[in-house]
Amino acid sequence: GSIPPNLLFEPSDSSVLEDLYFDSSTQTGMSGPFPIDFFSSSLNNLARISISWSNNGLTGDLPTDLWSKMNAPALDYVTLAFSSNSLTGSLSSTLLRPNPNSSCSSLSLDVSTNPLSGTIPGDFFSSINLTKTIHLSFYARSCGLTGTMPSIAAETSPPPTHMNSLWLYLDSNSLSGTLPASL
Repeated sequence: GSIPPNLLFEPSDSSVLEDLYFDSSTQTGMSGPFPIDFFSSSLNNLARISISWSNNGLTGDLPTDLWSKMNAPALDYVTLAFSSNSLTGSLSSTLLRPNPNSSCSSLSLDVSTNPLSGTIPGDFFSSINLTKTIHLSFYARSCGLTGTMPSIAAETSPPPTHMNSLWLYLDSNSLSGTLPASL
């Protein structure tokens, strides 16, 4: 079935949650539109979130501003896995942009094996606040992406002085271009 937007808690309970782990992967029967409202709750004390909704029947467009919808100023660690669903649309330059109130140091997003289309926007990686982010993983394998690989973290301004690791999984797409030598 579908995921109700108020699945987690009532708004009055949101200030007590510090860790959220939601694993509904491996064909649990979740289906329907991507539940963007699920991420719009105010989660004042949430420090770590790990959600895996892979291998299900989620449909609709990939949200354009998923990270920024999370109103969680204490959020430090985010892992979201939505691979092997039926999410469509294209990658937005704001998809990886965290909420400006967040001090998140570890971001991981997996949208692999969804029938996406289009290119990776030229400013896709520069929208990340690299002065805060220490680790970034982005998985978009086998998504039907085309075009030229944009500049990534090593060429952004300001330079990513705190970036310790950058993991990109973009294989089995039709991308061209080269990665910066500084990587």
